[in-house]
Amino acid sequence: MEDLSKEWNENTAPFIRIAQLKIPKQQVKEQDILSNKIVFSIVNSYSIHKATGKLNEARIKIYNCLSDLRKHRNDQSSFEPTIEDYNKL
Repeated sequence: MEDLSKEWNENTAPFIRIAQLKIPKQQVKEQDILSNKIVFSIVNSYSIHKATGKLNEARIKIYNCLSDLRKHRNDQSSFEPTIEDYNKL
């Protein structure tokens, strides 16, 4: 898992599609306002689903830096919504 230079062997582990998601676009003003404030991170997950490995450690650092840059450029602060925020919609 750590050696990313190895080519994936599809004979040993073939690609298998397990699902396809279709999410329709929605236009709800209150949701748009809330969605512009939310910060998404691969770190916000249950420990059983935690991203592991050196590649994911790098992703986390990069995502955090890019998030900070966007917030600074857009003059915004971080926002972690609560269930009450969603219930207001």
